[in-house]
Amino acid sequence: MQTNIKEYDESFDLTQALQKKGTKEYGFIHLAQRANGSWVNIPIMLAVGA
Repeated sequence: MQTNIKEYDESFDLTQALQKKGTKEYGFIHLAQRANGSWVNIPIMLAVGA
């Protein structure tokens, strides 16, 4: 099983990601930007079976 760690942005396409059979992807979705310029991130995991 292939594992990738990514940072997702607003162009993330869930339909396309679900077509990659036998993969696991870990990453973060940017939720909001703080006043100091850093991001508040939400961790996510997407696992697609064979």
